[in-house]
Amino acid sequence: MTSSTVEIPEIQSLSLEEIVRAKVRAAFEAVGGPVIVEDVSFEIAALKGMPGPFVKFWAKTAGYEPALIVCEAVSDWSAKATCGAAYFDGERLEYVEGVVTGRLTAMAGDSTFGFDPYFIPDGYEQTFGQLGADVKNKISHRALAMAALRDRIDRV
Repeated sequence: MTSSTVEIPEIQSLSLEEIVRAKVRAAFEAVGGPVIVEDVSFEIAALKGMPGPFVKFWAKTAGYEPALIVCEAVSDWSAKATCGAAYFDGERLEYVEGVVTGRLTAMAGDSTFGFDPYFIPDGYEQTFGQLGADVKNKISHRALAMAALRDRIDRV
């Protein structure tokens, strides 16, 4: 198995599943063989579920500080991280999601990766950025999605 990075178009949709299904088909066309792709959605309850699948673009333009202000104003810090992952071999398409619920917090931790320093998963008192790679790689939305995808592919 080899790993490749290819540029593929990303459709704009509020549906993570729709985005990932389109990406996996485009990646298959670009690579010409079986592929696995993933994408992430980050929903902040105080923002009525936004930024959702637009999290990467939203973080670059607005950042997390405005969300913290809104969370405080409405007294709701809850958030949900979802990773959608898919496998496609030209015929068989498998899609799964890994979900981690938690809460938003002021920036804490060394990580500058995405929302890691702002997100405390349920059952923990530290952000993904503070928990470190060993813990995060076991409990994260991406880890859960990849494990579920592996199980789904292995079943057939």
